[in-house]
Amino acid sequence: RYDSLRLFTPRSYSSLPGMTLIGEKNEFPYKDEIATYLEEYARHFQLPVQLQTEVLKIKKEKEIFELHTPTEILQTKKVII
Repeated sequence: RYDSLRLFTPRSYSSLPGMTLIGEKNEFPYKDEIATYLEEYARHFQLPVQLQTEVLKIKKEKEIFELHTPTEILQTKKVII
């Protein structure tokens, strides 16, 4: 990550549901702020985030996504890439 990296959207448009991104609402947050926010968000809502996981195939059946990795098949309602 570049040290000077910032979002292109202000904080007021960058929060996820249920947890506000703290700071001046019209400023553009830096990369470290966003990284910390996402880690805290996942921890707060106990989200089963898997980083650096190779996905070989994604298939959608009705409302469920099926993700094929080298070691397992995961089923979920939401996928963020």
